[in-house]
Parts: sequence; structure tokens; C-alpha cells
Amino acid sequence: MNRILICDSGLGGLDILARLLEQLRTRGCRSKNLELHYFNAWPRADCGYNQLPDDASRRQVFASALQGMAAFEPQLCLIACNTLSLLFEQIKEQQAFNFPILDMLEPATGFFFAAMQEDPKLQMLILGTESTVRSGVYENRLIKAGLAPARLRAFACPGLATALEKSFRGDDIQRHMAAAAAFAKAEFSGDAGLALALCCTHYGYASALWENVFAAQLQRKPLLLNPNASLLHAQLWQDFCNGGITPRVQISIHSRFALSEDKLEYFALHFQDKHPELAEALRRPIVNDKLFQVD
Repeated sequence: MNRILICDSGLGGLDILARLLEQLRTRGCRSKNLELHYFNAWPRADCGYNQLPDDASRRQVFASALQGMAAFEPQLCLIACNTLSLLFEQIKEQQAFNFPILDMLEPATGFFFAAMQEDPKLQMLILGTESTVRSGVYENRLIKAGLAPARLRAFACPGLATALEKSFRGDDIQRHMAAAAAFAKAEFSGDAGLALALCCTHYGYASALWENVFAAQLQRKPLLLNPNASLLHAQLWQDFCNGGITPRVQISIHSRFALSEDKLEYFALHFQDKHPELAEALRRPIVNDKLFQVD
């Protein structure tokens, strides 16, 4: 049986898991039986990666999480998180892994670059967590690929991913988005089109709200660029999918600590109609405080 890990810090990566399920239904894969393990790499209930004191601490915790993933003996790991993808890029030269790992950075950069190439006047606001925005990873990669720096800006949305795990709408979420829209209005020309690069896997859950808030402030609708699907267009995943067999799928959700039942049910209801097997897994998560080590 083939075993795939989908890893995120929180529940944003469930969107990628749902897209993966849809792709398996329409295209199949090379295996008749497939285990999909969603690995929540959030360190502690009261502390995520952006609350850790420094980059060294973040790298140390995620390196430990990757060691925990190795115990599953996966055929492939998808890092469905921009922040964790950044950490993986920083540690992969120092740590060996006995399973292939695909992260967000290269597929997402290619997706953003292609969109910007289609419209030479398009401007892009990169939205993400503090760690992702502070690193400048997407700006640097896009500039290296040939985009003019003047077309790019970045804005961090601290706390937005956590807020979106409670609800995909609400005053708190709108305040985050309004602050980003005000920043864009001050930084960009009003004549050119504006693309929003959603560089956190959580942000796409509120796509309609992003459009409405930005349209209200900028008097034009932004182009939303959600790179979540780009991970499943990467060659490593495409090679695995190239088989045409509709697999029997088993899904499990893993976490070091008990997740809020209200939160799990909110996401279960979100996925219930299209992906009932995912909703069922969310209602029976596997909690193991030894999933990975956190000092």
C-alpha cells in the first residue's frame, strides 16, 4: 500500500488534501490502495511556528517534525504550507531524508510568475505569515526570474491563519484584509491591475471576502492567485499520479495535541458534501503527544 503524507502547521493544508482527492477521482494513480496521512506539525496548542523566538528554533522544531514523519515510511510527503516549505528549504542541506519531499516554493513561484507574464502591467501583493513575508522568499525568486521589483510588494497578516481556523468570515478577518487593502492602495498605482498572491494555504478559504474587501477599498476587483493547486502540478506528484487506477483511499488526521472539536467540526462541515471521507477523518483525529519532539 502506498502512503502519502500531507503536512501543514494547522489545518490550511486540508485544502490541498481536498484537491488531491479530487485529482485522484478524476485521474487515478498507480496504486489500488492509498493511505493519506494529514500531519499537523503545529508544535503546541498555545504556540505555533511564528510564535517561536527565532528562525533557529523554528528550524529545530520542524526538523523534529520531519523525523516524526519518517516513522510513517511514506512514499511521498507534500509540505502543504508556505512557512514550513521555507523552513524545509533552509534545513534540507543539513538533514538527510529517506523519502521524497515536495514543498510549495518552486511550484508557487512558477504559478505566480506565469500570471505576471500574462499581463506586463499587473502588480502583485504577496500576502503571508510574518515568517514568509519577512524572508522575502517569493519576492527574491520572482525578481531572480525576471520580474521588476517595482511590480511587487509584500504584506504580513499576523494571526490571520489562526483566525481562519475558527471561521472563514467575520469582523476580525475583515480587519486583517482591510489593513492589507489599505497598504496596497498606498503602495500601488491605481491604474494597473492588482494580483493577490495568497502565500498561506489558509487564505484561500476566504477568497470571496478578499475580493469584496479589496474591491470596496480600491474600486476594482483583484486577481486572486491561490497557489495551493500548483503543488499538485509539480512533476514529482504528477509522476505518482500517472497510473489511471482509482484507488481505495484511507484518510487519517494526526496531531501532537487535541484539536478543538468546534474547529474540527467547522472544517468537517466545509468538506462534507464534496469529500465525506475527509469530513469523517476530521471527526476522529489521532492524537499522539509523541508524534514529534518539541523541547
